[in-house]
Amino acid sequence: MQEAHGVNANPGKARVYEVLGRTVTMPCIVRDARAMHVLYPVDLEVSAELVGQALEPVEIQPGKGQLVLGCVEYLDNDLGQYLEVMMVFFVRPRWGAARPEGTFIYKLPVDGEFTCAAGRQIWGFPKSVEQITLQHDGSVATCTLAMEGTNVFRLTVPTQGGIPGETPETEMLTYTYHPTLHAVPFASAGRGVMMFPGGEGVHLELGVHPLAGELRRLGLPAPPLMATWTEHFIGRFDAPIPLSE
Repeated sequence: MQEAHGVNANPGKARVYEVLGRTVTMPCIVRDARAMHVLYPVDLEVSAELVGQALEPVEIQPGKGQLVLGCVEYLDNDLGQYLEVMMVFFVRPRWGAARPEGTFIYKLPVDGEFTCAAGRQIWGFPKSVEQITLQHDGSVATCTLAMEGTNVFRLTVPTQGGIPGETPETEMLTYTYHPTLHAVPFASAGRGVMMFPGGEGVHLELGVHPLAGELRRLGLPAPPLMATWTEHFIGRFDAPIPLSE
């Protein structure tokens, strides 16, 4: 990973895992990817049902939390090349005053067997192998997700015409149940970023799969708070840290 991008590729002692006959060493580095992220306001009570008993959604306004729907095309990554869809809530632990706010990945479909096995074994990420496409059509990118042969959603995000910029290095925690609560430190940065405040040009079409029903319960489709397209996304995922009450 290039030093100019600001993500440290060697933050501490390495951890080594054996996954399907292959060795994976922590930290896991994403050297290049393309990514769409759309931030939505969602129903707080339904969010609380989905994040589990040890976490609570962060309230941004009365009765509303935040959800990110995203799609990442990993081009150069320690776990290989693959597509990934994310459904992510912003949360905080219900106990432990010093525990910072972070994210909770509710669903993380991928289109590769190895990354699925590695994500589940190493971090406890809720990965599953599903049908994902990401198409680039001029000034937009469209991600489609199907599970069990049934359409979940189709998400279209502009790739041009927004506010250009770069995303500085951001360090966060994502919480997982592995099976008890763990924290996973991660960092990300991006260049070639297009930002769309208010989600101008974003279109979300929900299907009939039960996961689409959960998105409807959360209040989607709804006007986004923000959307981004990142042409060069980089990152680092460290080993999970077990937490106790």
